[in-house]
Amino acid sequence: MRTAQAAGAGLWPKDLTMSGATVTGMSSLTDDVVIVPKLFRRVVDYLRLSSADPSLDGLEGYLAREADEYFILSTGHPTTGLDFVVDVVNGTVRMTYPIEDLVFDE
Repeated sequence: MRTAQAAGAGLWPKDLTMSGATVTGMSSLTDDVVIVPKLFRRVVDYLRLSSADPSLDGLEGYLAREADEYFILSTGHPTTGLDFVVDVVNGTVRMTYPIEDLVFDE
């Protein structure tokens, strides 16, 4: 993965997970942005539940309620809720830790 990222290979040059993906609705998420699958699935689920309002205003609360369990390798910190590692500002969603720093307990 790191070799592909460093080489700018595959989807990595288009990945907006850390820099921020602006989401205005389902089509922008599926057609315009590339983010890691875990975040993609959670945002899709959120948009399906809030179809009348495609803003991301309630996304962080939704992520907290979903209670995904994971471990942050760099800090040695077990965590629950993606809201801890996701920022949402003005319709833009981004992770604050790289995906390779997170180990999910599925």
